[in-house]
Amino acid sequence: MAKRSRFVRVTEESKALKSLRLNSGLSQRELAKLMVVTQTKIAHAENGRAYIRRPYVELFISRLKLSWEDWDELVGKSKCDEELREECRRLIGKASDEKLRVLHGLLLAF
Repeated sequence: MAKRSRFVRVTEESKALKSLRLNSGLSQRELAKLMVVTQTKIAHAENGRAYIRRPYVELFISRLKLSWEDWDELVGKSKCDEELREECRRLIGKASDEKLRVLHGLLLAF
């Protein structure tokens, strides 16, 4: 991974890194230990403060025992499962009782 950028640019790659880490149940610190890098490098890669190069992705994928197909599939997605769950929790927390009843009925229908 190249040096830290002074500009923040969250890319599909940085979103994919975070998503795969979260879906693997790892903290940034735990992943840093696995990859033998600093937690700061993980944070910069995820928040768009670092350029993500192929060797970094290769190391990331190998340490998490993932495939390039996992990576390629996720790079096209905008939000990871955990982010979607968090957004749903936030919206549910704001919903009125009446809207919660309607939502509950919809979910039961699935």
